[in-house]
Amino acid sequence: MLGNSFSTQETEPSLFSKIYNFIAGPTVPLVQKSFAADFQSFAIQKFSQVPVLDDPMLIEEDTRAKKRSRFEFQASLKSPDEATNTAKRIRREEPAQKQLTDIAEKPIKKIKRKRKIVRTPVRKEIDLFSALGRFVQRLRNNANKNVVPDLLEDIFFQDDLKNIFEYVINYVTRNVTKLSNLVNGKSIRLNKGTTKLARNLQISKSASGKLRLFVETNRKSKMGTKDLSNALLGKGTFKTVLRCYQLDSDIPKTWACSKIKSEIREAISEAELTNQLVHPHIAHFEIGTRYKNGKKITLYSKLAIGTLEDVINGNISCSPEEKEILMMQIMDAVAFTHAKNVVHQDIKPQNILIYRDKSGALVAKLSDFGISVKNNRNIHAPLSTLGYESPQILAYYQDRNSEQYNYYFSNSLRTLGKDVFNRFKDQIIEPGKACPSNDCWALGVMYYELMHGKKPTISIVTYAKKSGNPIIDGLLRVHANDRLDSATALEQIKQRCMASEQSMRMSMG
Repeated sequence: MLGNSFSTQETEPSLFSKIYNFIAGPTVPLVQKSFAADFQSFAIQKFSQVPVLDDPMLIEEDTRAKKRSRFEFQASLKSPDEATNTAKRIRREEPAQKQLTDIAEKPIKKIKRKRKIVRTPVRKEIDLFSALGRFVQRLRNNANKNVVPDLLEDIFFQDDLKNIFEYVINYVTRNVTKLSNLVNGKSIRLNKGTTKLARNLQISKSASGKLRLFVETNRKSKMGTKDLSNALLGKGTFKTVLRCYQLDSDIPKTWACSKIKSEIREAISEAELTNQLVHPHIAHFEIGTRYKNGKKITLYSKLAIGTLEDVINGNISCSPEEKEILMMQIMDAVAFTHAKNVVHQDIKPQNILIYRDKSGALVAKLSDFGISVKNNRNIHAPLSTLGYESPQILAYYQDRNSEQYNYYFSNSLRTLGKDVFNRFKDQIIEPGKACPSNDCWALGVMYYELMHGKKPTISIVTYAKKSGNPIIDGLLRVHANDRLDSATALEQIKQRCMASEQSMRMSMG
C-alpha cells in the first residue's frame, strides 16, 4: 500500500510527507488519524522535519479536521445527542478562548498604585529659653507649691488650682506651634464648659511677647456666694471693669477684666494701637477671644491703684519730688507717642493710671487711646476734653454750625483755653487738624494742676510773673509754633528732676 503512494528515489523528508498524506487523509478513521499524529511526532524527532500536506484540498480538509478533532474525539465517547451538544458548545467557546489567549499573550502592564502615606504629626519641642518655655516653667513652679495663695483662698480649692495648672501645661505641650505663632496682644480662651475646670481661662500674649495665664472670677465662689469680682471697680467710656487674676506669676496679680458689650470694634482698635506703642509708661490691654455670639469681648489690663486725679485730690499721698517724677514719666510716654506719629487727643488726669512697682514707688502710665489719631493724616479733626482744650481747638469749632460748638462754647464752665481764645482770638491760627501741640497744651494744664492742686488761670499766660515753672510756661504759650514740643519738655523736666535729686542728696549728706 505504501509502495503505490511514493517513489523510493525521493528524499526522506518528502517520503514522510507522502506517508503522512496517505494516513492523514480526510476519509480515514479516527484511530488512523491518531496513528498519523504519532507518525508526525516520529518524523520530527528523527529528522527534525515536519511532514506537510502537499494537496491543497487535503490541506484545507486537514485544517478543518484539526479544528474538529478535539470535540469529535470527545463526542465519539458519548451518545449522538450529547456529541452534537458538545460540538456546539465547543464552537461557541472557541472565539472566547481565542480572545483570552490574545489577552494572555499581550505583555502585562504593571500598574503602579500610589501608596497612601500616613504622616504622623511631629510634636514640636518647647525651647526652654523661649517665652513659651519660661511660661511653662512658671506654671510648673506654681503647681509644685501645693498651697493656695492668700489672694485666691476664697476662690479656689487646692485641687481646682492644681487641675488648672496641669491642664494648661498639657495644653501648651500639645499646641507648641499654635502658641509660638500667637500674635503679640492676642490670646486663646479656654472655656470651662470645654475644659471642665472650675473657671474660664485665657492664655494671653502681651505686646512685648510675654505669655500670661488669666483666670476669670465673675462666677460663684467655692462657698456658693458671689465672688467679690462682681463688685464694680470702675467704668471707662464704654467698658465695665471687674477683677481677674494672673496665675503664672510667683505671686498672683490682680488685673482688670473689661467685658465689652458694645463698641467692640473701637475697643479692639484701641487695644491694638496701645500694643503697637510698647513703652513702660503706656498702659496696655491684653485682647481676649471674642465670644461666639460676637457681642462681647474681654480685655485684660493691670489693675491700677488709682489715677492722677487721686494724686491731685490727695487720695494718693505724694511728695512734690514724686509728683515731678510722675510728670516726667507722663511726658516720656507722650514724647514716645508723638515720635510714632500718634496724637493722643485726650490727655487729662483721669487717663493717667497710677500703679506701685515692687519697691512701692508710684508709677504713671498713659491710657485711653480711644480717640487717638495718626498725625500724618489731615482727615481727623482736633479733639480734647473740656478744660484741657487748646485755643487752637476752640478756633477750629468757633463756627456755630460745627458739630462740637455746643460742647465747647455752650458750656458755662470757664477754662484756660476759652479765656485765652477770647483774649487772642484774632491772633490764633488753627492748623485745621489734630496735631501734637494740642497734647502739649493739655500737658501744661495738667502739670500745673498736679503741682498746685487747681487748674491754671489766664494770668500765667498774660502776666510776666507766669507760673514760676519754665516748663509749664513753655507748654502754655498762646501760639502753637511757640509752644514747647513734648521731646523738649521731656529733656527739661529730666534735668529738673536730676537737679532736685542732687539737692536732696546734698541736704542729707
